[in-house]
Amino acid sequence: MTDFLISTLPKLVNKLRGIILIPVVTKIIDSGAYGLWTNFAIGLTLVSSVASLSLGAATNKLLVDASEERIRGEFWAIIVVTFIVAVIVGGFMMLLQNPIAIVAFGGKEQSHLVVILAGVLLFSLFTRQSTQFYRSQRRMTVFAGVKSVRSVGEILVIIVAAIRFESILAIFVAYLLFHVVLSIVLGGYVVADFGVARPNFERIDHYLRFGVPLIATGMMYWVVNVSDRYLITYFHNVDVTGGYAVVYATASGLSIVSLAIGTVLFPDLASLHENNNIKEYRRRLSSVLEYFLILSIPATIGLIVIADPLLRVLSSTTVQGYTDLMYLLAPAMLAYGLFNILIQTLLSDGQSRGSAVLWTAVAIVNIGANFVLVPTYAATGASISTLGSLVFGLAVVVVWKRKRFTISLRVLSKVLIASALMGALSGEFSQLSIRLHWSDSQSLWQLALLCTELLAS
Repeated sequence: MTDFLISTLPKLVNKLRGIILIPVVTKIIDSGAYGLWTNFAIGLTLVSSVASLSLGAATNKLLVDASEERIRGEFWAIIVVTFIVAVIVGGFMMLLQNPIAIVAFGGKEQSHLVVILAGVLLFSLFTRQSTQFYRSQRRMTVFAGVKSVRSVGEILVIIVAAIRFESILAIFVAYLLFHVVLSIVLGGYVVADFGVARPNFERIDHYLRFGVPLIATGMMYWVVNVSDRYLITYFHNVDVTGGYAVVYATASGLSIVSLAIGTVLFPDLASLHENNNIKEYRRRLSSVLEYFLILSIPATIGLIVIADPLLRVLSSTTVQGYTDLMYLLAPAMLAYGLFNILIQTLLSDGQSRGSAVLWTAVAIVNIGANFVLVPTYAATGASISTLGSLVFGLAVVVVWKRKRFTISLRVLSKVLIASALMGALSGEFSQLSIRLHWSDSQSLWQLALLCTELLAS
C-alpha cells in the first residue's frame, strides 16, 4: 500500500500538469497552440519509446534482487546503448524534419519544433531510464520523487515562458532547457548514489529479448492513445486538435489510479509468479481490480456530469463545442484503466510478446476506425475509435486471463447502482443549484451524497 501511495504521486502530478497547462496555453495563447503542444508531447512519447528499446522496463524483470556489482554494470550498459540509439533516432529526425513537421505540426514552417524535439529526446532519455532503474529496485521514493520533480518543473517553466513571452516557441525552448538541467542534476545524483562502473554487456541480449517486443507495445500504445491527434491535424487543423486534446486530457485524469497500480503491480506480480505463489497472485489481482472499479466507476460518471462547467473553467470558449466528447472519452479511460491493469499480468508472466501482439491488434482496430471516421467526423470520430478499440482490447485480455482473477458481481452491481444514482442526483441538483441560493443548493448536494453513500454501504 505504501508503494502504491508513493507511486500515485507522480501520476497525480503528471495528470495535473496536463490539466493545468490547458488554461495556461489556451487562455494566454490559443487552442491552436495547445494543439501544437499536444502533438509535440505525443511525438516525444513515440520517439522515446523507440530509442529506449524498453530496456529500462526490462530491468523490472531482470534486475530484481541482483547483486550490487551486477546492477551497476548492467545499468551503465543500458545507458550507453540507449544513448547511441537516441543519437541515431535524433539524426534521422533532423534529416527528415520537413516531412515530419508537415505531418506532426501542420506545415514545414514548424520544422524547428522537430529539432527541439530531437534535443529533448536526447536529454530526457537518461531520466526515463534512471527512474525505471529505481523502480526495479523498489526504491519508490526516489522513483516518485524524480518523476514528480520533473512534472512540477515542466509546469513551472511552461507557465513562466507562456506568461513572459506569450509564445508557443518560447515554451518549447524553455522545455528543452529544463530537460538539459534535469538530466545533469539527476546524473550527478545517480553517480553519487551508486557510482560509475564499467558497462557490462554480457547480458544485454537478455534485455533486448525482453525489451524489444515492448517497443511494439509502446508504439501500439501510442497509436491507440495519441496518434489520432496527428490525423485530426492532417485532415482538419490544429484548432480542432486542440479542442479534442483538451477534453481527452481532462478525461485521462481518470487513468491516474490504474497507472499508479501498474507501476507497483508489475514487479509485485512478477515476484509472485517467479515463486509460483499463484493463490496470492490471484488474490492480489482480484482485490486490485475491485478497488479500482469502486474508485473509477463513480469518478467516470461524475466527470461526465460536470464536464460542461469544468471545461468552462479550464479552457477557452472555443473548446465548449467539444464537451459532448466526454460521453465517449470518460468511459474509454475507464476501459483503458482495466486494460492497463490486466496487461500487467502478461508482463509479469514473461509474455512480453503476447502484450505486443495484443497492443498491435488494438492499434489496428484504432487506426482503421480513425482513417474511416476522422476525415468526416473529426474529433467525434476519433473519440468513437478510442472507445471502441479499448473495449475490444479489454474484452480480449479479460477472456485471455480470466483464470487469474475473480470479481464479485455483488460489489460490482452495488457500485454501478450507487454511481448511477449519484450521477442522476448530481445532474439534477447541479441544475437546481443555478436557481437556488448557495445554502439551499449545498443542502441538496449533501442529500445526494448521503443517498449514494447509504446505497453503497
